[in-house]
Amino acid sequence: MGQPKLSRLSLWGDSSSNPLSEGRAYKHPITLQNYPSVTTVLKKANKDGLIQWAADESMRWAVENWMILGNKSDDQAFRAGRWQWKKTRDNRAEVGTGVHEWIEADHTTWDYPELDEEQEAIISQWEDFKTRYEVEPILSEFTVFNSEARVMGTADGYWMIDGVPSLVDIKTSKNHWPEHDAQLAALWYADCWFEEVEEMKWEERQLPEFEQAAIVHLRSDKSDLIIVENLDIHYRKFLAYREIWDADHELKEIQRKKEKSNPSPREIDIANSSW
Repeated sequence: MGQPKLSRLSLWGDSSSNPLSEGRAYKHPITLQNYPSVTTVLKKANKDGLIQWAADESMRWAVENWMILGNKSDDQAFRAGRWQWKKTRDNRAEVGTGVHEWIEADHTTWDYPELDEEQEAIISQWEDFKTRYEVEPILSEFTVFNSEARVMGTADGYWMIDGVPSLVDIKTSKNHWPEHDAQLAALWYADCWFEEVEEMKWEERQLPEFEQAAIVHLRSDKSDLIIVENLDIHYRKFLAYREIWDADHELKEIQRKKEKSNPSPREIDIANSSW
């Protein structure tokens, strides 16, 4: 998924005091209020698997570059390998974005994006998926508002899958994670979605009557349809993450005000030197 237009319109503000600077935010096109995205809130989820993945990626990179690292000092080797997992993460995100854009083009009149070798293999699995399931796209990349959770997010699709109205999320990640289910649940319980009827003019629309929430999991070697069950429980988890998100911001704001009213000796010296 690229950056949705209502996300591009959000105003971020000062990162020291605005919680919306911590991730993607959206602007509600009617009230003009900013809200965190569903995926931003889910950064508060416990992700032990991500920690192990980061360690694995760092070690894999080190093994592949052992000869290069051997010619560096310990400090140089540490700095060279420390953030390699982030580069892998960003590359994975680019793979997913290209696949999303290709599938959206497959359902619209847009031009198809160029793909690399891995993305082409994933799209091959998408073509195989369509031979096993009848897919009729109704909406693609539509942004919703959930007033209870005070979040906005963009769903990948509203499709008829074998004749069943489905809220769809496309994933190209290695595994199916619990956060994926919570993300779909937050979208499922939204109030409405927004349609751009003219350039920069949006109207509120009622959400379709979905009968299932589905993850289309695409990898270079397989494609799966995962039906998410127990959406009410996953939604309760999401609301809990939202509360944690708010609480963390309140604590940061308290700490920020405390530090502002009690400057450190270094800050006092800097202030005095300006006189």
